[in-house]
Amino acid sequence: MLLEVEKISKSFGNKQLFKEISFRVNAGEIVQIYGKSGIGKSTLLNIICGLEKADSGKMVLNDELVFDVENKKYNEKSIRKNISLVFQEANLFNNKTVLENIIMAPLYHKLDTRENVINEAINLLKRLQIYDRKDIYPEKLSGGEKQRVAIARALILKPKIICFDEPTSALDYETSLEVIDLIKSISATKIAIILVTHDDKVASLLDSKRIDLSIKK
Repeated sequence: MLLEVEKISKSFGNKQLFKEISFRVNAGEIVQIYGKSGIGKSTLLNIICGLEKADSGKMVLNDELVFDVENKKYNEKSIRKNISLVFQEANLFNNKTVLENIIMAPLYHKLDTRENVINEAINLLKRLQIYDRKDIYPEKLSGGEKQRVAIARALILKPKIICFDEPTSALDYETSLEVIDLIKSISATKIAIILVTHDDKVASLLDSKRIDLSIKK
């Protein structure tokens, strides 16, 4: 078992977004967090990625208890090391080229030498079929190309899990199909995928476990 989420709850003020959500994720598995807008899908994803904290519950990642609200345990470093997030809008730095966007995080965290990081980034760009865009700035990229750069930026950190927040929401249907195929190919390499969506068409393309937040406890 790669990830176990146990009885996570979250409220904002008097509004409870979700209560006692539990699920498990295996290596290479795709899990959908599904439901209408405003129901708390992105919030749950942010909790899993360490960007927000739950009101209650705990999470075990790679056999390590990374947070336990009741016992006030929280290991943000371990979460960030093993889980990467691809944002809905890609969130690329507009003043950096494609290549520069990809190598920033591993160089900042000193994960390897600059030469090795660049070589790894180039290999990812070739794999994702955007090598010819490596010296281009984000404003010149299409929506699908931006998503591929964001995915490369996540992959270069060698995570065990990649989380996607509405990865196809700003894309046309044909490009959405390409991104979905890419996500499936990533899961085939034993990287687990947790994906937020409210789109029935996208959900139907993924033969995967679904966590439906519209089902209240």
